[in-house]
This record gives sequence, C-alpha cells and structure tokens, in this order.
Amino acid sequence: MKDRAAFHATAATTVAVVLIALLVLVILAPGRFRSVVDFSPAAEPTSEDDGAIVPPVTEPGGTPPPPGPSVIAIDPARPFEGSPAADYPAGIAGLRLPAAKRVGSFPATEVAAGIGLARRYFAASRLDPKVIAGQYPTAVLALLDPESKDTGLRDALRRPTADHSPVDYVTRADPRQDALQGSVIKVNGTLAVRAASRHELVLTIDAIVVYAFRRVDGAAEVTRVVLRVRQELSTFRGMVTTPGTLWRGTSSWSWAGASCTSTATATDGYLHPSYPSEWESDTGPTQDPYDARRQPSAGARCQIASRV
Repeated sequence: MKDRAAFHATAATTVAVVLIALLVLVILAPGRFRSVVDFSPAAEPTSEDDGAIVPPVTEPGGTPPPPGPSVIAIDPARPFEGSPAADYPAGIAGLRLPAAKRVGSFPATEVAAGIGLARRYFAASRLDPKVIAGQYPTAVLALLDPESKDTGLRDALRRPTADHSPVDYVTRADPRQDALQGSVIKVNGTLAVRAASRHELVLTIDAIVVYAFRRVDGAAEVTRVVLRVRQELSTFRGMVTTPGTLWRGTSSWSWAGASCTSTATATDGYLHPSYPSEWESDTGPTQDPYDARRQPSAGARCQIASRV
C-alpha cells in the first residue's frame, strides 16, 4: 500500500510540473506551444527560422533604376545648366587676380606686368576660340621667351604623340568633328604670385575650365568638357631675358568628358569630347571634376568621364 501511495504521489507531482511548464510556454512563447501540440506535417522553415536575409520593403511606387546607358539631355541653349559651371563667371573674368603690390624684391609695377602676362597666356592657351577650333597658337608661342629654349608646344604640334600632345599646352579640337557650342566658356580659377628668389617672380594659374561642345555633323547633341589645370609661369629680372615674355614652369592637367587620343595608343593632337549618348551607366569620374580642392592627376590626365 505504501508503494502504491508513493507512486500516485510521484505521478501527481510529475503532471503538475508538466502542466506548469506548458502554462509558462503558452504565456512566453505561444508560437512554440502551437508547434508542440500541432501534429500536422512540418512546414518549410521561414527566413526568421533559418537566418536568411529578409529583403527590405520597397516604398510604394519605388523601382530600381533600369540597367544600361545613363543618358542625360544637355540643353543646347543652356549647356552649363545642371552643373556647378552654371554659376562660374564667363571667360577670363573667372580668373581671380591678386592685388598688384610689391612681392619680395619685385616692385608693384613689375608684379602688375607679370600678372598681365600670365592673364594673357591663360586666355590665349585655354580660351581663344580660334585655337580651340584648331588654328595654330601663334599668340601663345609669342608669349614664351626665346631665351628659355622651350620648344615643347612646337614639337607637340609638329609630331603629336599620346604622351606629348598639343592639348597638354593648349585647348584645341578637331574642327572636322567638334566645335564650341556658343561663345561662352566658364572659368573658376585663381592667379597667385610669389617671389622664388630676388630674380624670379612665379605666377601660378590654378583653374577649372568648362567647355560646351557640339558635333559638326548636324547631330543635335551637346556635351561638357572639364579641364583642371595648374600652370606655373615665371618672369625674371637682372638676367638675360626678353622683356614682355614668360618662361613656362611646372604644369599639371587632367580632363573629364574627353579623350586626348584618337586611338588607344596614338593621338592626332586634338581633344575628342565624349557625348551623353556615348556614356555608360557603369562609368564616371572617380573624383568630382568640379572639386577645386582636387589637384590635377598626371596619372589620369586625359580620360573619358561621364556626368560632367
């Protein structure tokens, strides 16, 4: 009798424990409770169960961008609209000049003369519509001192190569293919002056120049080309030099929206703009071509880049 009573007491205790456990499960995890008492065939595991990533919910009306070419329309009447260049001054007015005051041993009059020469050089090399249309850059060459023995531009014009092109020195397009759209060129730049020594005055042009080009074959398509250029020029005193001329110093430049080569390995000496219909959705500048803080990259001095 004692054994039977003990058995019933143990059974009652076990049932009570099970009931209490089920009650706790119902309260804390009702889903798990249903899975315990549900004897239907097992369902496929959900993403919450197997750790799969749940895709984000798309907002109503939201669709991913279509693959393929990313084409924008540039208004021929307002080719700079939609870019930072829309707010740049037009032409040489965009090159901000320093005050013509004494710098080192150079009096204000000599500094003013140097500023004027550098300004003329920039206008002749990068803004002259005749040079851009492929004409010989006579005015640029006339500003270089013969005493400097600088034949770089002449050599590039005579025998252009992929590594030594005239567009390293001046902006020029092939008039049989491309032409300026309108007469406006946008400029955002500065001219700085410093005395390198008591004999040398250095004038540094640091600028972004934005051109609008069109095809000459009648196609109604316009593009923008962005030049980032830094050019040092010098004047000297107390040395054998030609008055009213400059010596070219170090320079660096890079292009966005154009190529300097007519093929992969050769050049014809002209700039070749790239038009929106040629842009691809997976290409674009690795850096903002309008970022004035970005210095020209000699390693990628001339490349096609979209969205300029």
